[in-house]
Amino acid sequence: MAILTEVFSTPIYETELTLDLDKILELVYKEKSQRVLSNMGGRQTEDLDRSTYAFLIDEIMLHAGDYFKLFNYNAELVFWNLWANINKYKDHNTLHHHLGSGGDLNFISGVVYIKTPKNCGTLGIEHPLDYIDLVINQDFVKHPNKYISHQIHLEPKENLLVLFPAYLKHFVAPSQNKLQDRISLSFNIGVKHKEKL
Repeated sequence: MAILTEVFSTPIYETELTLDLDKILELVYKEKSQRVLSNMGGRQTEDLDRSTYAFLIDEIMLHAGDYFKLFNYNAELVFWNLWANINKYKDHNTLHHHLGSGGDLNFISGVVYIKTPKNCGTLGIEHPLDYIDLVINQDFVKHPNKYISHQIHLEPKENLLVLFPAYLKHFVAPSQNKLQDRISLSFNIGVKHKEKL
């Protein structure tokens, strides 16, 4: 009898929140700080004040706790940082990961979508095996699936929370919306280790 064992799975968590998006939009547009990291065009803020966004961080951490249980890891989650992304027409974010940030090692990264007009750019997530394309030529893939796809694309949706391991490389496709901003809040969550088992 043949046995199929699936190994090295990578969970991505998605859930819909019920945030007051108008309140968050007002806060984001008041923020004037700016930095350039993975963003090509658009505006990424410096890290936001955690106390101002405590209502959102609490909601994120509730879901992060549920997600973290999948890993069966002997540690406590620690919320590290949060920032806003405002993308206009053709703005995008290049391929990157969130492993390290300011000397801290991240475990979970994620995004909450605040404003997502039509065709504003998908979230692309790459296969964690860097050289999968050397083995599997995507031009010959009949139907992409979890065994042979080199990337997936998640459609942004207002009030959607997405959590994923910080090591996953990801990018934001260029916005094709000429009229409205695409606004999201991204964040990192680290761990505080408990005693070794």
